[in-house]
Amino acid sequence: MTAPIQVAYLGPIYSYSYLASLEHFGDSADFVPVTTIAAVFDAMRLGHANYGVVPLENSTDGRIVDTLNILASADIEISAEINYAIHHNLIANCELSDIREVHSKPQALSQCRNWLDSNLPEVLVYGASSSTEAAQMITTVDMVRDGRFPAAIASRAAAEHFGIPIIAESIQDRANNLTRFAVLGSHRHSPTGDDKTLLLLELDHCPGSLADVMSVFKIEDINLTWIESFPSPDAASEYVFFIEFEGHRRDEAVQRAIASLSLQSRAVRLLGTYPRAMVTGVPTI
Repeated sequence: MTAPIQVAYLGPIYSYSYLASLEHFGDSADFVPVTTIAAVFDAMRLGHANYGVVPLENSTDGRIVDTLNILASADIEISAEINYAIHHNLIANCELSDIREVHSKPQALSQCRNWLDSNLPEVLVYGASSSTEAAQMITTVDMVRDGRFPAAIASRAAAEHFGIPIIAESIQDRANNLTRFAVLGSHRHSPTGDDKTLLLLELDHCPGSLADVMSVFKIEDINLTWIESFPSPDAASEYVFFIEFEGHRRDEAVQRAIASLSLQSRAVRLLGTYPRAMVTGVPTI
């Protein structure tokens, strides 16, 4: 019998990173929770996990700085992406009108700020290290007795695990709230016909350098899917660029584009080629 694969993720269990990892790998994998995004990369670097799952960007809050900061310098590839629908739920052991505090991860609070302003304008809001921690906290502390009447914003799985009623479902401000996760790992996929490739470009700090390299994609008729500038880890006031586009690294047009970019850039690093992911995590009705 072969040992199950080890998957490091930003924990704890029932976090959205865990749910996305479970959706992608299935329940036959061994999931290894860690406390920071950097620790996911460390688990991969030290050989403690076969794969790592880290958030890359959110459709409401944008890029995940901690992930991009490490990707800009880490010698590691992305082998897949996960597009996971994030549905936040308000959970509590009291009625909505009694709630005096709301606890959750800062990103979850940010993604529900309009709902909170409209429905709980007077409550106190507290950040937690994770939405799961917030859910667990309101089960282990007798805050109702103290008159605090706490609630948490967390996943349905966390609510069910801790036995906390859901007071309001899907309270995120955007119905299509998605987090895109990167799966770190050395596995390379064969072309599927619907793939994407991600590069990291370091350009000369001069007028027109970005515009010049963008023309390469027009010449090769390659469609861009994501571009993100990020402060260079090596030079103050300069930027590197994450550029994702349609196509597989084996495609002739992609190979020509990378060759042209190498001639026009200080450095080009291929971060990965992976199949385009469908949206998962959508609740069934």
